Amino acid sequence: SRLAIVPIWPGYTLGGIFFASYDERSTLVYDELIALAAIARCGSCWGGWIAGIYVSASASVAGGREIWGLPKQLADFRWDGDRVSAIGAGDPGQLLCELTCKPMQWGKPMRWRTPLPIPGAGFGQRDGQLLHFGFRARARLSIAEAHVTIPAASPLSWLGFSQPQLTIAGTDLDLKVAAPQLLSDE
Repeated sequence: SRLAIVPIWPGYTLGGIFFASYDERSTLVYDELIALAAIARCGSCWGGWIAGIYVSASASVAGGREIWGLPKQLADFRWDGDRVSAIGAGDPGQLLCELTCKPMQWGKPMRWRTPLPIPGAGFGQRDGQLLHFGFRARARLSIAEAHVTIPAASPLSWLGFSQPQLTIAGTDLDLKVAAPQLLSDE
């Protein structure tokens, strides 16, 4: 791979799990689990190395693969209060990941709206070609307590995510993802 992992501290990078439920305000209505393996770079481009994306809508699988070159796969999602589970559609009953998340309670729930769009970027791969895309996001955020379960049989177990160091919960996500750019082979 042409991607190099970017350390944020010697021997450490940044990774994480992202669950979302997109409603009728979105282009598509679906649920999503994104597993971010690391922050990576290719030349002067940086972004998230996405280890896996699981979604509840086949249109999202098709769009993610065709447009951004993302490794989307179908999954079923169960939302139950503060808990969300993603279950593999190809292997019914196979738990991919489960997250229990509760906003921290310091008197009043701490929620803030990001004052400016938060920029970010990611990599995809289509037809053997590396793609790079940017995005901007705004959301109402809060620090949260979380517990993550990824069984040993899950295709995400190699990531080694067990207990989160920091969890940020968000609502009212406004996400704009740019069209991908093909990175040259140089």
